[in-house]
Amino acid sequence: MLCPVLSWVPEPDFTPEEQVRYEMLSDAVDASENYDDENALQQQLEDLEAAAVNRQLTPEFKAGLGVVVSINRCTGELEIQRAIGKVEKRPETAANTASGSTATINTEQSGVITMRPPVLRADSYAATLVEAMSSERTLAVQAVLASTPGVAMALLTWKFCREVFDGEWCTNVQDPLRINLHEQTLVMRSDAPSGEEGAAWLAIQARQAELQAMLPVNWKQDFTWLLEWSDEDVRKLLAFCVATAVDGKQKRANSRTDRSPLETLETALNIDLYDWWQPTAENYFSKITKDQISEAVHDAGFSGRARDLMKLKKADAAELAEATLADTRWVPDWMTRPQATKAEDRTDTTETATDTAHAA
Repeated sequence: MLCPVLSWVPEPDFTPEEQVRYEMLSDAVDASENYDDENALQQQLEDLEAAAVNRQLTPEFKAGLGVVVSINRCTGELEIQRAIGKVEKRPETAANTASGSTATINTEQSGVITMRPPVLRADSYAATLVEAMSSERTLAVQAVLASTPGVAMALLTWKFCREVFDGEWCTNVQDPLRINLHEQTLVMRSDAPSGEEGAAWLAIQARQAELQAMLPVNWKQDFTWLLEWSDEDVRKLLAFCVATAVDGKQKRANSRTDRSPLETLETALNIDLYDWWQPTAENYFSKITKDQISEAVHDAGFSGRARDLMKLKKADAAELAEATLADTRWVPDWMTRPQATKAEDRTDTTETATDTAHAA
């Protein structure tokens, strides 16, 4: 049995010079105007915090403490508990865990449990880009779910079952029905690169206007007007409300990205992200490295073109990638649910312009 006796992780202890630098970097992050600058500054902030914490983790501090890594049974997320008492030695065992991870108890390391979670492709991209793209992806899911009452009803019922039969949630709201809906659409629109011009956002706005026009004048006073509506109209209204509460934004902690919670819902809705968002030089390729641009073009089946664009400046490479993939319906695989097949390799039929004036 694991018996933690202490759970404490020190806060960053900055020197006066580090405190000044930390504040300067924080201000610079707020003032940054592009993903590359923001990501570079954020990395410096994280390095500064890590150094301020690590200097406190002296051998004496760590000697009697350890780390436990586990999977939350409700969310399936990886959880790390640092600075806890070491566990007793146990015979060596191994067991499978969720999401393909494995756990081993090593008797040579005083029972320390080691978890090896699956590697996510999103980890290799800037955290700010992953958050933005997952917001874009969420808007697409919301747009489809808002017009799919059957799936929305199933999703809402499943949430209720988790509360009623699993006892996962507790609230102190003084209402007959203790349910809170946290609207996420505006947050996603704010974070998504397409903003108010995105196809998903425009579809959501159109659906909202249609439903709002159906509401009676005094609809806020009580719920009894819904009893006069047809089941179909009630389901439409409920589906839209449920859709606005979907949150698929992916965060990053300890250099690991959260798995997207949208995959099952995307499968149920049979969503093709390309119907709602298409990668361009401006909204995607300019925000990743040139190596990642080349990898994207290669993965789409244009291996020759992928080699050619490495000779170009990044801006030109981004434009070439957009032009090359314009008619392929390609989207980054880390932004979609797992696909059964990959794009077949294509033979480039057009010569790639490699004007030496644009060469890197």
